[in-house]
Amino acid sequence: MGYRFEGNVFACEASGVVIVLNLRTNRYAALPKTLADTLLALRDGKPHVHMQTQLEALCKAGVLTETYGNDFLWPTPDVNVPLSSILDGSLLRVGLFDLCEATARRLFSIVRFKCQPLHRTIEHIQRRKLDYAGRSRRHCVSLSAKHLAAFLDTRFLVPTQDRCLPWSIACLDAFAHRCADLTLVIGVRSDPFGAHAWVQQADMVLTDELDRVLLYTPILAV
Repeated sequence: MGYRFEGNVFACEASGVVIVLNLRTNRYAALPKTLADTLLALRDGKPHVHMQTQLEALCKAGVLTETYGNDFLWPTPDVNVPLSSILDGSLLRVGLFDLCEATARRLFSIVRFKCQPLHRTIEHIQRRKLDYAGRSRRHCVSLSAKHLAAFLDTRFLVPTQDRCLPWSIACLDAFAHRCADLTLVIGVRSDPFGAHAWVQQADMVLTDELDRVLLYTPILAV
């Protein structure tokens, strides 16, 4: 008998603290040391015959579930370490029409985000990326500096403070039709606890400043 993460549950170790994200409930939790040590022992392939009580507690909490396999898989976010941010440079000046179009797209995404459970939104992003991955590059339109600048300028019209996740999802929605190779990253920190979301293209951050996102350890990348 083995164990695996429950569906829609992700975890990472941030500054020595194991933090768990449950997408279905949209909740984060810092595990107590005994449970964190048990989870890390599973990750490192150590015997867990003397950890039955802790394993049962993790299953009861909805973090783990029993399986017939013996290999424990700890998913690691597939994302580059960010090295720069587009906000560190100067953006193009955009016209009113482009700004209004970008604002409309963003407001639509915010409404959809509020009306749809987070795990459904993440599943939609995953399906869309798989769909575009199967398309020929000649059917894709590049991510233009003009459209990106227009979208980023909407942060002056629609506040982004404490709304990093809908802001990031709106960025993905805005450029989905352009087949841009964008990644939504959700990160956490432990002292003090905090969660943050941003969008990257390769090692460049698009929706935030580099210094800020480096404070967080990725727990999920889509």
